[in-house]
Amino acid sequence: MMILSTTIAILFVNVNSYFGLLGGTAGVMMAGGIPSLCYIKLRPKLNWVDYVLLGMCFLITFVAVIGAVLSVV
Repeated sequence: MMILSTTIAILFVNVNSYFGLLGGTAGVMMAGGIPSLCYIKLRPKLNWVDYVLLGMCFLITFVAVIGAVLSVV
């Protein structure tokens, strides 16, 4: 693991943007993706309102992940 960290530190000039990408993506998944998956698992039957709410949750999570990737680019 130390060799990988050293290689990243030598090759990449701006490592902070990569840490921002990893942290932003993990934060978005913890805030939107994981609760949505838990909701799906806990509900025995989903009705149309549940599908609308879950669709919006996944859409917002997807857009936020794209935003995290674009922050590095």
